[in-house]
Amino acid sequence: YILQIRTGEKSHTSNNVNAQIKIRGSTNRSCVLTIKNNQANLFERNQLDTFAIVGSDLGNLLEITAESDESQSATDWHIKDMIMHKLIPNDDHKQSQIYFPFNICLSRKVNQFTAKKEIYPSTDYHLKGPICYQVTIKTGNVSNGRTDSNIFIMIHGKNGRTAIHQLNNRLENDVQIITASEFI
Repeated sequence: YILQIRTGEKSHTSNNVNAQIKIRGSTNRSCVLTIKNNQANLFERNQLDTFAIVGSDLGNLLEITAESDESQSATDWHIKDMIMHKLIPNDDHKQSQIYFPFNICLSRKVNQFTAKKEIYPSTDYHLKGPICYQVTIKTGNVSNGRTDSNIFIMIHGKNGRTAIHQLNNRLENDVQIITASEFI
């Protein structure tokens, strides 16, 4: 398995975060897996960390439980999502991609969360490289029509769908009254 953990913008982690996960599948479950890398700063803001997990087949992946050490009061780990790639050897490099939406901040108060799976085909890339889409959001002239909320998009097509992407131009207020915001 390949596990990708996407950390969000609200994260305030230290290098010694004690992160653990448990993976439950339809036929088996993993033991508690400690996620560490002494050579890298894991779980920094807006970072994607990738790990290889070698073990027995768990069947169809159903859920992941993430846990941080509650004794670390200065650590807030904002997990946006986790993506698991199940690689099946000797099957023409067949793989499936399973998406686990988290969007939660693990901290001293809430130190454990379980995310259920969402499955989609692995189509966020093309044989000739990544596919880029340009998205334009136009807002109208509605009283109190702006938002400071996080806005996410997923594009569906005949070959599958993309991963969930946050629409955020860091240096701008993106969604205001009577504006057009562009995202790539």
